[in-house]
Amino acid sequence: MERGYRPAIHPHQRHPRGWLDWTGHPRHSAGRGLSTLGWMMEMRFLCDEMLHGLGRWLRAAGYDSRIAGMGTADADLLRQALSEGRLLLSRDRKLLEYRGAGRAVLWLEANDLEGCAMELCHRVELNWLYRPFSRCLQCNTPLRSTSAAVWPDLPDTVRASGMVLWCCPVCRKVYWEGSHVTRMRARLQEWQRRCRGEGPVPGPAG
Repeated sequence: MERGYRPAIHPHQRHPRGWLDWTGHPRHSAGRGLSTLGWMMEMRFLCDEMLHGLGRWLRAAGYDSRIAGMGTADADLLRQALSEGRLLLSRDRKLLEYRGAGRAVLWLEANDLEGCAMELCHRVELNWLYRPFSRCLQCNTPLRSTSAAVWPDLPDTVRASGMVLWCCPVCRKVYWEGSHVTRMRARLQEWQRRCRGEGPVPGPAG
């Protein structure tokens, strides 16, 4: 195991700010989120392979979110998170045993996407409507506005609609406000309402 990334925290080891619980965070701050993240002007994330779907939704919300490749070693994930100033999201509890994990790792307990989305916004100050659809879902690059004239292969209906278009300057993917984006936007809005403790939007009267 590489120097600087060996297991360093026992689940009940003494910490300068109090006893650590099994998450690796001081017990007296449990349930109040990661207070050490308050200084971050713009949260940036690194999702391990188990949270690939969550990473894409974070991109949809506008957050700079990298997604680890299959089989990436835990030590490499932690090194990347620390060097790039990212919060490493994982469901692998073993990551909490590495030196430096307390500064970079957030272990999520939920088993499904919805649960992880809610747990994340309750533990950090996450806004699911931060900058919706401002990043490429494929490669995380910020999108740029573009013109239909530049893209000869666009569907005729999109070209004729005059909709605003965005493109990724890296992978050359083009985005527009189609039905898929509309459904994703509605889901982000629903998550944000739930994060704020608001109920779902009432459906039409039956």
